Amino acid sequence: MSLPKYLLVRFLNAVIVLTVVLIITSMIFNKAAEAQLKSQIEEEIAIKFSTNRELAKSLAGNLTALRNWQENIRKAKYKQYGLDKPFIVRVLMRLRQQLAFDWGKAHYLHSSTGEKSVSEIISEALPRTTLLFVTGTILVILIGTPIGLRAAYLSRKLDNFITSWALLSNSLPVWWIGMLLIFLFSYMLGILPSGGFVSIPPPSKTFLRVVDVMYHLILP
Repeated sequence: MSLPKYLLVRFLNAVIVLTVVLIITSMIFNKAAEAQLKSQIEEEIAIKFSTNRELAKSLAGNLTALRNWQENIRKAKYKQYGLDKPFIVRVLMRLRQQLAFDWGKAHYLHSSTGEKSVSEIISEALPRTTLLFVTGTILVILIGTPIGLRAAYLSRKLDNFITSWALLSNSLPVWWIGMLLIFLFSYMLGILPSGGFVSIPPPSKTFLRVVDVMYHLILP
């Protein structure tokens, strides 16, 4: 098999596997997503009723009319969000939303501009996350590889110590180690920031700003 054909087959296999995984994920989380959406619809109905004084006054004391009004609004919202469609259609709709990066609105989180779109929140945090992990990976390669080679070549005891330490450190929860490091270097010693991406106010010069960003990347 030629290299282009091999790459094409691998690519098609990856697309098929990814599609199947997305369909299964959509089916698993569809119920939870729809429950949240229905709760949101009920909140919208309650807000619409409470903020419309004339409507509340006209429906006051008439429980049947109030229920009919709520049911009509509910049916319209269900149709708007596709909740009145068959299960498989709703799953495919959820799959299309995932592929289009339409992940809905966040209830508690928001971007720096106040945007509650999940895709906007992720896109805002993604560059900083990428910078953090790429920088960490490069440092691990540049520092860890020479140390490992030298330890394996010169000293068996040092090699065993490094291997044991690596196994021990990888077995500990990362979030727990992070909390301990923040407590030690930020709150006790005060030499590293506990959070943030840049200082407030940030340095005006480009070089100092880069140094400031790297300074904030040390603990994460």
